[in-house]
Amino acid sequence: EDERIKYDAEFHARVAAASGNATLASMLSAVSSRTMRVRAWRGLVEEGAAARTVTQHQDILVALEAGDADRAEAAALVHVATTEAWFRQAVGDWRPPDEDARS
Repeated sequence: EDERIKYDAEFHARVAAASGNATLASMLSAVSSRTMRVRAWRGLVEEGAAARTVTQHQDILVALEAGDADRAEAAALVHVATTEAWFRQAVGDWRPPDEDARS
């Protein structure tokens, strides 16, 4: 799992660096370092998450290599939206411990 997270972070960093947008690369680096645990957790609790992420990364990479900016943007949006939807559901399902239950 640690290796998958390492490659995931490296993929995102390389795409951001290739964009030539230093602000984007910096922002992504900051977000990426703060989401490592969540990404590892998702890989453990959501069946197929790792394979889906690899497929989404491949879609982005193929579009970038083809020079198809529109397709790369669409693939990136799918990747981000899928991750955001999972995260919102995961956070929505979480409930803080009941204060009375700890007394």
